This record gives sequence, structure tokens and C-alpha cells, in this order.
Amino acid sequence: KAQALFSFVKARLSQGLSAKSFATDLQEDAEALEQLLVQRPATWTASTLMMLDDVTKVIAVKFSYPMLLAVHRRFKSAPQDFERSIRLLMNFLFRFMKVGGGSPEKLALIAGKIGAHCRNASFDNKQALAAMSADFLLEASDKQFTDEFAIYSEANTKQAYFTDYYLERFLLNGTMPLPHGAESNLEHIMPKTPTVVDWPAAHALKASDPGQFNNLVWRIGNLLPLPESINKSIKNKGIAHKLSGGTMNYASSSLKSPNSLKAYLTPAG
Repeated sequence: KAQALFSFVKARLSQGLSAKSFATDLQEDAEALEQLLVQRPATWTASTLMMLDDVTKVIAVKFSYPMLLAVHRRFKSAPQDFERSIRLLMNFLFRFMKVGGGSPEKLALIAGKIGAHCRNASFDNKQALAAMSADFLLEASDKQFTDEFAIYSEANTKQAYFTDYYLERFLLNGTMPLPHGAESNLEHIMPKTPTVVDWPAAHALKASDPGQFNNLVWRIGNLLPLPESINKSIKNKGIAHKLSGGTMNYASSSLKSPNSLKAYLTPAG
């Protein structure tokens, strides 16, 4: 808050901090934020630019900005290391804040540790990245994330597609899926408006327990990336039609996750 910030700055200056030095730091941080949010240098990789958009526009946790500033100060002139630092930060924010429901207060404490690693002059870049990774794993371990992700439900369309996008990108082994928008939609396997004919159990659940229905319909396991033309064609149809019925269906897509669903739903043997 403004009053608390004024008191904090006044105290720092009263303790001997040079006003000129403080103002210089503020100017550097303002210029860094402009680079991070608006005018990205041409030397940064395309992957870095995309992840920065995901951090600032999709995950959109403003309490993460101190960490963005810290990694910018440390790695901005080393494009590959900067890309790694942004990937670590993006993955952690998704794990800790979105899937794990972490608090802003705890994130602020973690940001202090990350800032200390980035300022540590005894670290080379590899050591600084390793220290960041260790702290991120301490707060959002693989096991914790796996357990929480199994029941993760996300009603924010941008954030849900962000999750499906990176899962699909992994499955495609390096090929880039289409970004969310006019060409690629977020498909609900069990539709948001289930019909009593094709989805009797879902239709009944929506009527009897809408909260539980919404939790399930936005569960990540119920969501797929899908070309807009196919998504519009299948709409709320039954699962058999979505898998392979008509002229446009999951099998019509070149994406991995829609095509893997039939095998997943077919009992082995």
C-alpha cells in the first residue's frame, strides 16, 4: 500500500541509503519491466517470449514480478540461461499458485530467496539456476504436484488451455500446437451442456449437484485441445460420436491427446 511503501522508503533513506542510488535502482527496474512486459529484445529466444506471455498474461500472478526482475538482472545478457530461468519460474508458478493454491505471502518469501540466488556473485549462472530449481522443488515437489494435478480443475479457459497446450506439446515431441484462439479451441469431453440422451449421468449430476458437475467438467482430464472446425462440428454429441462418428471427430485431428482417448477408454484385452 502507498503509505506503507512511503514509510519503508523513508526508513531506508534514513539508514544511510543514497537517494540517488535508490532512484537509479527504481529506474533500472522500470526499464526491466518494460522489457519483460512490452519491448522484448531481439536476442531473446522465441520460447522465452512465449513463456513470458504465459507468465504475465495467463498465469498472471503479479506477486511473481520481483522474481522476474531478479532473473532479468542476472540472466538478461545470456539468452539460453534466461530462457531456462523463465521456464523454471513459469513451471513453479503453475505448480505452486495454480495447482497447489499457494498464498501470495508465501510466494513473497520464496521471491526473496530467488532474488538472493540471482544476486549471489559467487554463483555462476549454472549454479544460480540449480539453486533456484532446488528452492522451487522444495516448495512444490514432484510428488506433491502429481497428487494435486490428478484432481486439478480449472474454469479459467486461458489457464486450462495453457495446461493442455504444454501437455500436447510434450506428446507431439517438439512440434508446436496451435495457440488458443480462432484456430484451436478448448474441448470438453463431457460437455458443459450434456443432453439427457447422450450424457444421462452427467445431465442428472448437473441438475442434482451443479458444484460437483462444474468441478468435473473443468477437470484437466476432461479437456482437450482441438481444431475449431472439429470442436464446432461435434458440439455436445455423445462420446462414441466424438471418438470416431460422422465426418469430423477426435480421429480427424492430428493432435495426440484427442487420438489417444479411444485407446484409453477401451479396456485392455
